[in-house]
Amino acid sequence: MSDELKMDVQEDNDEILEILQEAVNAETTSRNLYWSRWHYWREKGFKNLGHYYKEQAEEKHAQRVERRCLALSGMPSLTPAHTIAVGGSITEQFNEDLEVESALAESYREWITRASELKDFVTEDLLRKSLKETEKHVRWLQKQINRINEIGEENYLQTWI
Repeated sequence: MSDELKMDVQEDNDEILEILQEAVNAETTSRNLYWSRWHYWREKGFKNLGHYYKEQAEEKHAQRVERRCLALSGMPSLTPAHTIAVGGSITEQFNEDLEVESALAESYREWITRASELKDFVTEDLLRKSLKETEKHVRWLQKQINRINEIGEENYLQTWI
């Protein structure tokens, strides 16, 4: 094969695998948090709110990152980045969720920059997709918090029954 036809394939994936592992850890934290919140609200009788959290827990961010890690011959470890309490009021929970998602969005921006610098554009594109979805969730949480501030927690929770 001539040199002109050879593709410049990234052979040293250690830095990319580190980025991907950080993303898996962060997404595992979110997934565990939302899974717990699903059970919490479902048990309190707010099935629709529980369903919202179940959908969040089932997002495919972590799975996409895990698959990319495996494609690069890495072995992802599903270790949460940190722990968060599940209980509290809906306002407290949404504020915690907003902190988690905002931090995750910032991390995605950093990981995207690093992937770009390492010229791994497949990983960069994958991370951009997750960033877009995370930013959408941040905006949704901000709207919900504003709505709670306008109508109060009790009235807000009634919309989820």
